[in-house]
Amino acid sequence: VEDGTINQYKKKEALKMTKEMGKLKQNLDGIKNMRLLPSLMFVVDPKREDIAVDEANRLGIPVVAIADTNCDPDGLTYLIPGNDDALRAIKLITSRMADAAMIGMEKRKDAERAAADKQETKQEAKETSAAKPEPAAAETVEAGDATGA
Repeated sequence: VEDGTINQYKKKEALKMTKEMGKLKQNLDGIKNMRLLPSLMFVVDPKREDIAVDEANRLGIPVVAIADTNCDPDGLTYLIPGNDDALRAIKLITSRMADAAMIGMEKRKDAERAAADKQETKQEAKETSAAKPEPAAAETVEAGDATGA
């Protein structure tokens, strides 16, 4: 589109391609910035998103899904029974999942901070013990003579 190749098409075809490009960018633009595969995938309607579920299974990504009676539970790692068509049910479950994710991220950050603090404390203790002068060999012998040897 940016290089002007779209100008060779008729207006109707160019408009259709532009709309399709916009739709693809909206749906897939975040994927190109991902450095790693996701460690989990959350799906609201596994029947509708069957291609995404199949791809996640192929890549070994666990799938959490809200599923009602019309869904096949095969391929779902964790199943949340619920009405995947009702907006209120979807909002309730997704808000709880988002809250749990935020709590998990906070716990992870706290654990990383604690590990960094522990490592820093160990490093400081090592530097402090290295800075203390060790007793000379003569002082050690004198101390041994004074104890009744």
